[in-house]
Amino acid sequence: MATLIITEKASQAKDLRAAFGARFGQILPAEGHLLRLAEPEEVNATWKQWSCVVLKPDGLYPTRAAPEGNKPAKLKAIAAALKSCDDVILATDCDREGQLIGQEILDHLGYRGRVRRALSEDEKRLFALICRSYLAAVMPDYEYRQTIVTMSVPIAAGSVAEFRAVGRIPLRLGWKAVYQAVDPDTAAEAEQTLPSLGDGETASLSDARVEEKRTQPPPRYNEGTPVDAMQNAWRFVEDAALRERLKGAKGIGTPATRAEIIKGLKRQNLLAADGKLVLPTPAGLQLFELLRDAAPALVDPGLTALWEMRLDEVVVGRADYRKVIDGIAAAAHELIDALLKRSSGTVDLATSAPPRRPGRRHPSGQTGRRVKLKDTKPARSRRGVQAAQASTTKPTASAARAHEEGAARSKAPTDKMVAYAQNLARSNKVTLPEGYQQDFNACRRFLDEHAR
Repeated sequence: MATLIITEKASQAKDLRAAFGARFGQILPAEGHLLRLAEPEEVNATWKQWSCVVLKPDGLYPTRAAPEGNKPAKLKAIAAALKSCDDVILATDCDREGQLIGQEILDHLGYRGRVRRALSEDEKRLFALICRSYLAAVMPDYEYRQTIVTMSVPIAAGSVAEFRAVGRIPLRLGWKAVYQAVDPDTAAEAEQTLPSLGDGETASLSDARVEEKRTQPPPRYNEGTPVDAMQNAWRFVEDAALRERLKGAKGIGTPATRAEIIKGLKRQNLLAADGKLVLPTPAGLQLFELLRDAAPALVDPGLTALWEMRLDEVVVGRADYRKVIDGIAAAAHELIDALLKRSSGTVDLATSAPPRRPGRRHPSGQTGRRVKLKDTKPARSRRGVQAAQASTTKPTASAARAHEEGAARSKAPTDKMVAYAQNLARSNKVTLPEGYQQDFNACRRFLDEHAR
């Protein structure tokens, strides 16, 4: 019998063929995910109209062959090769998604033979780095003696400025020994040494100078920064443990899905392009405020970190995947219930342009349709659960009034926008526009003009 090597991309298969030829077996590529999850109505015809049961039916959703591009042909080639082999080496990317890409192909095709992972030199180095990181996590603390010296220095007008210096002397390497063992020639961390000093001792200050600097607001997002923000979502999380887990998970989504998420936000009129920049539309800001008030967890990246931690427990065998899925589905139900309890939970997704920045040319207006949040159908993902409200209903007079009231409320700027505008006015010594505290567009125009 023969061995089959499955790679994640055609370029990887080409490189392996160039390096090994056919010494270790036939090499065939996937193309990312060759399979998709079945749509709810493919499992049960009554699920075509969305309801909470589609979040977690009995058992998992089955897989179907993905129809895009060359994916059917590549799946067919792998299926044919598996018939004559009893050994498979998965050379997909060395992460959880890479493992899934290869494993789901074997499960879909019913392969029951031997499965191994082929590690390249880069992957071996990555694996060794992960091992050292885990080992360092359980080793003793790095101990050192630290001295902090503060000096009060008189300056102009009788005021005093505080100068500070820090010196550190290592006592026990602890977890740092793991990394020094790999490279013994690595120099010890440079530590600043301080002379012997006593409390109340007088010292002289030389070569003092003042640097003038001005605090700048964060730059506007361009087409690339939303993707970067998703990849580095840990920056927006305060809890230290969740921050670290999001770093390890490389943020929200995957390289293959983040760009599609941005496209989806634009398609739903929640995000719009303004030249090279991207800005949230009034509908996008309104939806954010609605979600933050009704279900804060939905706009907190820390929720992704919590679910990643639960998935980690499945990987290492500390949790049953069924219980983890049940827990995530239950959390999704709670979030949906919180949104359903909001009587004014309708968001107007009709086309509306973002506030225009002065001094720029803008394309002519676009046409669009009016969409309500409760009419949308949720997308299902391998890495999480997304949900929206069910079934379309005919508008009533009370619903129309609620919509008009919600639209009126959306015209008021958020408290953070008002505070930011006031701060800009003070720092730039400019006058705030009339009605900026009540008029969303007036406040936003002021921010666009001065937050550069």
